[in-house]
Amino acid sequence: DAKGKELAAQIQPINGKIVVVGIGMSNWTQDLCSGKWPSCTTGSFIRTANADARVNHANLVLVDCAQGGHTVNTWLDDSRGSYTTCKDRLAAEGLTEDQIQVVLWKNAIPKPASSLSASTSCTPNSTVDACKYANLLGQVVRALKSRYPNLKQMFLHSRTYGGYALTDLNPEPYAYEYGFATKWLIQAQINQIGTGKINPLVGDLDYRTGIAPWIAWGPYFWASDNNPRSDGLVWLETDFRSNDRTHPSADGVKKVADLMMQWYLTSLYTPWFRTSGE
Repeated sequence: DAKGKELAAQIQPINGKIVVVGIGMSNWTQDLCSGKWPSCTTGSFIRTANADARVNHANLVLVDCAQGGHTVNTWLDDSRGSYTTCKDRLAAEGLTEDQIQVVLWKNAIPKPASSLSASTSCTPNSTVDACKYANLLGQVVRALKSRYPNLKQMFLHSRTYGGYALTDLNPEPYAYEYGFATKWLIQAQINQIGTGKINPLVGDLDYRTGIAPWIAWGPYFWASDNNPRSDGLVWLETDFRSNDRTHPSADGVKKVADLMMQWYLTSLYTPWFRTSGE
């Protein structure tokens, strides 16, 4: 908590801009921008943020670097051109990789097949998809920090509901179980800072040595179909595209964007997002 606030206060413009990038897969680019780059459709997060007077428009730049089909393993390196595409999108805005200070992450493993019910513990070689995702995410965190030396904060967003899925791309219970993988990664960093012990599942996450950014939850997107959670969030079939019930419809994109706006406008760790800077 203290380090998150400290780093948030340190996030100041580099060459005039605070650059925040979204990294992830198809669902994430639809949530963030949802249109052919660089235009963003109404209801998406970046379009909504860019039109909101409460958001810091003086020097904050939000860039969607998420890409269709670029699941977690494709961000381990640039073999699929994931980082090159992001670099090109930054360049289109007159920005560079060295200006990136915050990453907003959402991703998954395609076609998961082994749920947590199959195991009670995770190891680096586990075949359980939530375990594999946590392991890969630990590697990605270090890759991001290596690629973006000024990266200070990384906010993790787990999946929305997947119970309506018509394909095996990312159904339940896996969409829900990514939340556990996210929790494990964040907890591993907290524990490592406190004890000095590296979690073998996710690897070294010590932000003090510069090998990783400070990691935390972003807003939590999962809710159980049409059963309202405590804040009233539900996921309906109409929140997903009819062809696969996995990728978000315009309604689903707006729900995610609304959750993100509420969270980033109020979080103690994101003063750089707000006009007030507090």
